[in-house]
Amino acid sequence: MASPKIKGTAVTIIVILLVGFLGYKILNKEPAVIDPTQATADDNAGVIGQEILNSVERLEVIVIDQKFLQGNLFASLRDFSQPIFGEPYGRINPFAPIGSDSFLPVNVPNTAQSTTTGGVR
Repeated sequence: MASPKIKGTAVTIIVILLVGFLGYKILNKEPAVIDPTQATADDNAGVIGQEILNSVERLEVIVIDQKFLQGNLFASLRDFSQPIFGEPYGRINPFAPIGSDSFLPVNVPNTAQSTTTGGVR
């Protein structure tokens, strides 16, 4: 009969080999190839599409009251936006070697640009 130490070692080796084999099979599994002619859409695709269409229909029936835009309350709104100042443009060619374009000036625009595109004051 084999000694308990040899049996324990044999069992440990068998367990390690079994775990290694299973890990190899799981990690090296070929991805399943899906035939494009057999591919089907998700079952929920129709439901999701219908929800989108319902949302579009609800948005189409929204009516904006133009009287609000002409009222005193809207006209009393003030523009609190801050001007955006220009920043340096930097190098003309950012991929050129450093120092090859050191003679070119850096352009800094002096004009401030407003953040609004117009409106009632």
